[in-house]
This record gives sequence, structure tokens and C-alpha cells, in this order.
Amino acid sequence: MKAEYEDKHLKLDADGITINAYYFPLATKKFIPWQDMRSAQELFVSAATGKYRVWGMGLKPHWFHRDLRRFERSKAFVLDAGAFFKPVITPEQPGPVQAILRARGLLKKKP
Repeated sequence: MKAEYEDKHLKLDADGITINAYYFPLATKKFIPWQDMRSAQELFVSAATGKYRVWGMGLKPHWFHRDLRRFERSKAFVLDAGAFFKPVITPEQPGPVQAILRARGLLKKKP
């Protein structure tokens, strides 16, 4: 399937979102079909929102895929696919991912 967006950590195509190095400790992939996605929320990455988190979760049920360079990222997206744990993706280029999520009607307005 031709990717609409792809980097080292993510692939967004016509079927859904593939998150590489998602599951700990085996670093296996997670696939979320578009039809399972309820919404996505843009998050500015800061020390309080996971800027220095390499992998896993903090106090919120937000699960971060492995990203050794997350500290360089400015934006993240919290994905709601109906599960308790919400995947958080940090694309290398957030603009195209934001546009794809918006075009699919998934991106929530910022509070």
C-alpha cells in the first residue's frame, strides 16, 4: 500500500496507521485501522508532555512508541481508537500528519 506519510517511526496509508517500535520490550509494530479511529488530538511536546520520554507512559494512559529523538520534536498526536491506552505518535514532520488527520475528520480542535 502506498504511504500517504512515512518516516522511521510511522506509516500512514489508505488502511490506517502503523506505529513501529510500539510494544515494549520487543519493539513490535501496532496497526490501527482508520475505521477504529475515533479522534486525534494535537499535543505540543514539552517536558510535561513527554519530550524526554523514550518509550512507554507516565501518569496518563498515553503510550509513547520508542523514539530516541523525541526531544527534538515539537508536536505529537494522541490517538483515540477506543482503548484505555491511547497511542501518542511523534512524527518527524508533523505538518503532513496533521493534514491527513484533519482530512479524515479525526483531528479535534485544541482546547
